[in-house]
Amino acid sequence: MEVHMVFDIDKLNKKDRTAYENMTDSEKAKFEHTWILLESQKLRLLQYKRASKERNNREKKLLAEKERKERTHRLVERGAILEHYINDPTDFTNDEIQTIVSSVMKQEAVVSFIEKIRARKQ
Repeated sequence: MEVHMVFDIDKLNKKDRTAYENMTDSEKAKFEHTWILLESQKLRLLQYKRASKERNNREKKLLAEKERKERTHRLVERGAILEHYINDPTDFTNDEIQTIVSSVMKQEAVVSFIEKIRARKQ
């Protein structure tokens, strides 16, 4: 989006305004041209920063959504694996399933087996 910039003497500080008022017409024209170029570049830089920030936010949001979907998929898969080993899993409440899993996971042989698998991965 192209924005047409116009020189605005009111945006100059006191020192620059005094210097501007003491310039010749050709010096004023060069100064105004340079001022407009600088202001345009500042505006363009702000636009790039805003676009970059928006792009980063979109990427973060997409990454978070991807991670959430992966987690949901993993939970569903592992829930299906658990249900595969329990006959009639609908006969049990979530609390009962948690109690079953908790009691199995506390067995020394199971803890040892899990640690052996974890050690192989390292």
